[in-house]
Amino acid sequence: MQTSALVVPLVLGAVAVLQATLNRQVAGTWGLAPASVLNMLVGLAWAGAFLLVVHTGRLDPELSRVEVRLGQMRWWWVLPGLFGFGLVTGLPWAVDKLGAQPVFVAVVGAQMVTSLLWDAYVEGVGVSAPRLLGGLLAVASVGLVSWK
Repeated sequence: MQTSALVVPLVLGAVAVLQATLNRQVAGTWGLAPASVLNMLVGLAWAGAFLLVVHTGRLDPELSRVEVRLGQMRWWWVLPGLFGFGLVTGLPWAVDKLGAQPVFVAVVGAQMVTSLLWDAYVEGVGVSAPRLLGGLLAVASVGLVSWK
């Protein structure tokens, strides 16, 4: 495993908490729908800037590839954007109702189970005892941090 690659999910995990909790504050002032629109507009601006940088070819060749052919598009390619909208809208709502820790422990637990199933059924990666135990412990941790 590349240790440097592990930094990215660790940073993104922290960013997810900050994004949801800050969006919750925006939603407290403007409402959840306008907060979601603001977040998605900022995301669109950053995605456009990223596309421009990628198009210059100054990044790693793997990241610099731009070959958009609409005829190749599949219907399910819109799902990641839909999922992103769900995260941007759902997480601030859940943090408001439950608090950050139970929400994100539940998110990590769901991610553990879903990633285990994805690896097994889509990627063909076997379910080993340590991986299954890790998933079960993640799910158990949801119960522990939610227990009052």
